[in-house]
Amino acid sequence: MGFIYNANSQRSGKTLLAKLAIMSVCGVFKAQPWKGNEEDLNKVLDAEMLAGSIYICFDNVRGFMGSQTLEGLMTAPQWTGRVLGKTQMFTAENRMNLFITGNDCIVSPDMAHRCLICDLFVEQGDVQERQVDNLIDEVWLMDVENRRNILSALWGLVRAWHEAGRPTATSFGYKPRLGFERWGEIIGGIVGHAGFGNPLERVQLESAGDSEERNIRKLIDRMRDMALGENRGEFNFQTIVNFCHEDGLFDWMLEGKETSDGYKLNASSASRFGLTLNRYAPKVSGGYCGKDNDKTRPPRKYRRKTPEGNEEVVVFGCFGDGRGRRFYIEWN
Repeated sequence: MGFIYNANSQRSGKTLLAKLAIMSVCGVFKAQPWKGNEEDLNKVLDAEMLAGSIYICFDNVRGFMGSQTLEGLMTAPQWTGRVLGKTQMFTAENRMNLFITGNDCIVSPDMAHRCLICDLFVEQGDVQERQVDNLIDEVWLMDVENRRNILSALWGLVRAWHEAGRPTATSFGYKPRLGFERWGEIIGGIVGHAGFGNPLERVQLESAGDSEERNIRKLIDRMRDMALGENRGEFNFQTIVNFCHEDGLFDWMLEGKETSDGYKLNASSASRFGLTLNRYAPKVSGGYCGKDNDKTRPPRKYRRKTPEGNEEVVVFGCFGDGRGRRFYIEWN
């Protein structure tokens, strides 16, 4: 599993915690900026895999944290990529450990499932007011004696766990994440036997799924207000984008610019936002559905309170393809 250190403020110690984990084993710490573009991220991972790196750390990530490339990396025992600047492909054993640090990050559901999250909170409004009594920095971590003591302590935990019969995480009542059962049973067992509690416990950060659900409901409210029909409204993709931009919805994925025709998304944002909408407003059977072999699903239903305090059920779906795609709502 990967590790995410999230904080509500800078100078919280999140990067220091990553350094403690990495420098104790590797001796040095190197961080990289987050790559929001999947193609650029692929190039970075390909280079690190070819170099035989055992970790990668993305430092000071802000906003949305999710990537199909990284999510695939976390569950792939081997990695296939392309040698930079050549047409040659390679396959390498995946030994990569993922570390991410960030402030007020929104974590995608898939990424949250693949990572253990450390959530840090700084109570001082001015972080410079914090008093640090025992300074730990890179110089301290690179000191041979300090590093030896840390590694000795870690070895002591593993040795005591082994001598106790290698108890599993399940034996302490800890539940490993699905897909990482073997890893979770071992790591959870070592930490649990040492008496440090459950390292597999899920931290309830705001996930992208939570935020998406909230934003979708606000979007439905806006569509309901703007609908012209008595119990139905239809809108094209650009109108949906304009609604979201005006109301500050999905701002972590709507990258674009103002034009005379509204807020135009760049290609990658339009693709990602379109896929997101498809999850909440699936293409329905009936009406214009494009190719005959298109897969269709029933529309999704959402309950909402009307301004009068009544409850109504709103159906949210879409039909059509390309420029002909329309998003619609219907209510009782």
